[in-house]
Amino acid sequence: MPNGWPNRACPGSIRPGSKPLPVPARTAGAAECGGWPWLAARRCCAVTGAADLPARLGLRRYLWLGLERSRPWREWRLLARLWREGLPVPRPLAACVWRRGWVYEGALLTAAVPGARTLAERLRDGPLPAVQWRKIGAVLSRFHARGVDHADLNAHNILFDAGGAVHLIDFDRGRLRRPGGRWARGNLARLARSLAKLAAAGAAWSPADWAALLDGYRGGRR
Repeated sequence: MPNGWPNRACPGSIRPGSKPLPVPARTAGAAECGGWPWLAARRCCAVTGAADLPARLGLRRYLWLGLERSRPWREWRLLARLWREGLPVPRPLAACVWRRGWVYEGALLTAAVPGARTLAERLRDGPLPAVQWRKIGAVLSRFHARGVDHADLNAHNILFDAGGAVHLIDFDRGRLRRPGGRWARGNLARLARSLAKLAAAGAAWSPADWAALLDGYRGGRR
């Protein structure tokens, strides 16, 4: 946690079922938080309701170039947009930035995906059926058709929820681009390298699995 994080109870909570605001709210002072107007300076709050429990509160330090260019703020805005459009991403709850001179610390709070397990975890338990690989490919196709460039697409950022649905997480440095082109192929190439690395470490993955993924990806583009 950043220096000065209050060691006391959170002053507010998020009602289950509520949605993030379309435009981030701002607070005065050294900390600026988006997503929920009651978020006070220098604090991000927990979420009430089992379905809304926070899954991620990532804290990182970067050079300050302004609030709108801060990485947590940009990731929050992208996630909020994708979530409102119905794409399978975690619900964004809050983005906070603590400025300290020429640097800042930032955090993003997202809701938990119920029963989530990463693709990497699933592959360590054994092979996935071809239908699951095609499902992954179809979801990736949806994101690419929307122009979503995931800067770090790998087996740890693909989740299966308790019902078997596929979700993508960790959109730090992600952005919207014109659909198609080399960037989409680059996303897939990064994922292929991640899977090959897991396979080298003993995870259950084969070229046939990749072929099934691409089949689902092409099916989603038709």
